[in-house]
Amino acid sequence: MPSLAAFVALVLTAFSAPALAGPPSCLQFEPAVSSIHGKLERRTYPGPPNYEDIGQGDEAETHWYVRLAEPICVDGKPGDEFNGQDVAGVRLIQLVLLHDEYKTHARLVGKQVKATGSLFTWLTGHHRTPVLLRVTRLERSTR
Repeated sequence: MPSLAAFVALVLTAFSAPALAGPPSCLQFEPAVSSIHGKLERRTYPGPPNYEDIGQGDEAETHWYVRLAEPICVDGKPGDEFNGQDVAGVRLIQLVLLHDEYKTHARLVGKQVKATGSLFTWLTGHHRTPVLLRVTRLERSTR
């Protein structure tokens, strides 16, 4: 028969294990490779010259975004001029597609996807979310 001390230790371990795990860790900025999961959305915003109103002559800019089911955070890289700050509460990430993915992956819009690539912070007026993903792989997700 186990001792009372062994029983108490077992119970304490069982109840404290989730607390010791802590919150999920944050993702990392480039050059680290990360994968995100969520719904692929297509959005259009006003672009040049004024970035204010398509109806008033601004160019329409359409990009793809992943809407995350749960917010994520990204750890800043100290000393990095562009990616130096931590970013928390990210729910929407703009995708930067480098080839013909807009054509070859159009069937994924509105679906759950897994997007893999390198995260970076917004730099220009064409960037619409605080964190963007330079995509190396985009696929349907089973999540």
